[in-house]
Amino acid sequence: MAAAVFLAGCGSDAGSGESSASRTDPPEAAVTAEHSVIVYLKDIGFDEMVAIEEPLEAAINDAEVGEYDGNEIALDGSEAILFAYGPDADALWDVMRPIIVRALPNPGSYAIKRYGAVDDTSAREVRVEL
Repeated sequence: MAAAVFLAGCGSDAGSGESSASRTDPPEAAVTAEHSVIVYLKDIGFDEMVAIEEPLEAAINDAEVGEYDGNEIALDGSEAILFAYGPDADALWDVMRPIIVRALPNPGSYAIKRYGAVDDTSAREVRVEL
């Protein structure tokens, strides 16, 4: 039986309010791939997860390595997933790692560093055990 997921987030809005007809998109070569770091925390309570988010978002913003984009948490507390995006997955993880490790993640927790856009099926991924 799959656990229900509660979506909560802090991060940017996806929409800009601009219609695609009124803006000029940059040439495809000028668009840079967006990397991500997705952290899977096992057996974590809502309050514990929320306590990680504020320092995580502040550190990412202060280091100017990307943005924290929110979370998904199973209602039964079996897992929380934290999402962050930026131009360099390694730089992003270097900022995130101390905060995540300080939270003492439970066994089975891990992070995925993804080197490419979400729709790039050939993007390299590296799993980091916590």
